[in-house]
Amino acid sequence: MHLGVFTLRIRVSEIVTEPVGSVTISIGITTCSKHRRSMDEVLKGADKALYRAKELGRNRCEVFGADA
Repeated sequence: MHLGVFTLRIRVSEIVTEPVGSVTISIGITTCSKHRRSMDEVLKGADKALYRAKELGRNRCEVFGADA
């Protein structure tokens, strides 16, 4: 997985905004492949990975197709 995704997640978690406090993000990742050719299929894969990240505790990066 690209190091930039982890860096983004960590940087966001270090930001403190008033009056909210700290903020975290969950990121769903997928790639284009011979099995997912259309933009709709790619977005659906990323969406599934995002919801898996939230289910597993939030503030995570998950890849569609990895152990799914």
